[in-house]
Amino acid sequence: MTVTGSGFTGATAVNFGFTPGTGLVVAPGGTQLTVTSPPGSGTVDVTVTTPFGTSPTTAADLFTYLDVTGVNPNVGLTSGGTAVTVTGSGFTGATVVSFGPNPGTGLLVAQDGTQLTVTSPAGSGTVDVRVTTPLGTSPAVIADQFSYIQKTKEKEKEKDHKEAIKDKQGSRQGKGQGPGPREGEGQGDRQGDRCQAPSDFAEPGPADRQN
Repeated sequence: MTVTGSGFTGATAVNFGFTPGTGLVVAPGGTQLTVTSPPGSGTVDVTVTTPFGTSPTTAADLFTYLDVTGVNPNVGLTSGGTAVTVTGSGFTGATVVSFGPNPGTGLLVAQDGTQLTVTSPAGSGTVDVRVTTPLGTSPAVIADQFSYIQKTKEKEKEKDHKEAIKDKQGSRQGKGQGPGPREGEGQGDRQGDRCQAPSDFAEPGPADRQN
């Protein structure tokens, strides 16, 4: 980035908040310098340090990092369509909010650039919600993660379908397997039903014939 001002000759450090930038180059005349910002978040003062001291903090030296600090809610349906509020800094001029590889829709950015709303696209798993502006794309951080979940009714429908299949299989196995005859049942009765000639019908002996 380029910093303009005066008295930069001999500058030894340019700090972003409390963190020094890198690649410092001071232009001849000491009214301009270039430096690479370090990692950071939020809005910080950029101060220049020379052998004569450090520049005072002013409204003109403010630097805002493009950073996501929160996603609410951080879960949504795999089918998409969840209204999400993203908080952070540096959102002014945002053109795209991506959920992993997929862009969200209906992007609205607050005037101060610290908040935006967007509708999640369809997706799966856990993804980073990253904001793109003309100055770049926010880095992936833990605070920007969004997790997709399946719709509860879809899970219940799948469970009911599996149970119906299981019941149907059990019904098929039960067909044609009725209880068999009990052991010994009917055998004695069948033998008892046979006709046996009673002794009263025996052939008369000789004595009976004489009478």
